[in-house]
Amino acid sequence: MQNNERRSPTGYDIAKGYIKFFEPDVFVEAQENLSDALNFEWLKQGGLHSPIVSLEKFMSAEYRGVYDPLFGQSTIDILQETYEKERRFQLRDTQPALYCEESSNGFATACIGVYPQEEYLGNFLRSFREVYTPELVAINVDIWHKLYAQDHFWNIPFTVTLHELERERYWHHEPVFFIFDPENTRDLIDLWNLRLEPSPVIPVPIDWWSDVSVAVCDMIKIHHRPLKHNPHGVMHQSKIEIARSISSALVEQHILPILKDSIPRESCILQH
Repeated sequence: MQNNERRSPTGYDIAKGYIKFFEPDVFVEAQENLSDALNFEWLKQGGLHSPIVSLEKFMSAEYRGVYDPLFGQSTIDILQETYEKERRFQLRDTQPALYCEESSNGFATACIGVYPQEEYLGNFLRSFREVYTPELVAINVDIWHKLYAQDHFWNIPFTVTLHELERERYWHHEPVFFIFDPENTRDLIDLWNLRLEPSPVIPVPIDWWSDVSVAVCDMIKIHHRPLKHNPHGVMHQSKIEIARSISSALVEQHILPILKDSIPRESCILQH
């Protein structure tokens, strides 16, 4: 008799799958020689230089006391160009900015961006402050409303990294509301990877659900409109994705009742 049971993936399978899917230009090891332990020698094949570097050495490119990453474009260069082309003169639209120094806060690090705390890397935060003069904030639910529920753009460290990048989004790239636990490492990894897909992602911390659910439901209802140039009544749908750390009991007791009472059934897809 044939055994059709699927084998659970190992940590090695998952790591290799991530790399093959995202095809990174560089593999940054959180621990020295981690790639050797995972037998990632195949990553080094086909190039003159190894794409593997440790996290400790990643910011070791030094020139006249200024440190840059070993790979890629430094945000210092982006901030300098932004200042020279956009911010050196008084703007009609001030385009405000905000920043949070809570490096241990999952929402701050994953949704706003927190610059390195080491003294020798302080030029990153100094440059951001010089260009944008950001409002220094503490993480609370009001920050979520500022970033996602108000019709106003805020400059944050992550928006700097999108400078002059053209993101290809089409009608079928529907918004994704990702309900997660900012203190859960696996949820943060899933959020990070989810944002690499074309669909816009709105992160929703589970502890703030009661406070932000009205805004979330309003956004879902606004998006639930007829598809342009479609004569068959097809409607746009949002997607609510529940992180793996959140139990089914919590979803049924805390999330579903609000959704059932607030939005049309066909306006979104729930995935858990």
